[in-house]
Amino acid sequence: MARARPHKRRYVVSQDMNGPGHGTGPGHGTGPGHGTGPGPGTGPGPGTGPGPGPGPGHGPGSGPGIGRSLGLGGMRGSYPVAGVMGGLAQMARRLLFALALVLLGALIWFRPRDAFVRGAVTVAVLLALFGLRAAWARASVRWGINRCYLYTGGLVVTNIFGRVREAVRWDDVREVNRLTNQSVLLAFHRIEIVRRDYGTVTFLALGLEPALVNALLNEVDRNATRPWG
Repeated sequence: MARARPHKRRYVVSQDMNGPGHGTGPGHGTGPGHGTGPGPGTGPGPGTGPGPGPGPGHGPGSGPGIGRSLGLGGMRGSYPVAGVMGGLAQMARRLLFALALVLLGALIWFRPRDAFVRGAVTVAVLLALFGLRAAWARASVRWGINRCYLYTGGLVVTNIFGRVREAVRWDDVREVNRLTNQSVLLAFHRIEIVRRDYGTVTFLALGLEPALVNALLNEVDRNATRPWG
């Protein structure tokens, strides 16, 4: 039976835009060195902090160096992520694996005349499934496909082409929501990061206990504003 468990973490967001921090737009700030929008401000200097990141397909490149080029500091870790298609692929792979095991059991029990041929085909299908999964994992690491890079200053999520899909600074995080589903055919953690402007970044971490979940929550707790509630 599937079990879905929601988890939520909120973070205090300062509304004082006159104190030290990062700019969020190309305009002039209302305090020293803070960008708050495209219009002219009353402060003496332009904003110096980067915005929330480039849009889909417009990143500066691919690979672990993306975050450094965006001013997010050194990399803390690299983890695979997925979308809806990745979740469906996981379910299909597990279903085929289960059917292959059932077929092997039936061949051993009934022992038809062509049991060897059928068994060889079934084993080949199982090996192909494992091979495709391993090949995809290696390609994901090599070309930065569907990855979540954690940096000291934020995170970057790439798409299937290895380009930047989303980039978020830790001090731009307002809330982290997590929905966990654990079943025989589908196991994932759905992560939703809410920005200060209430924009969201959503992705899936596949598996029962993916390493990304704890690593992400630890980085947010360490770098974002102190959690409350």
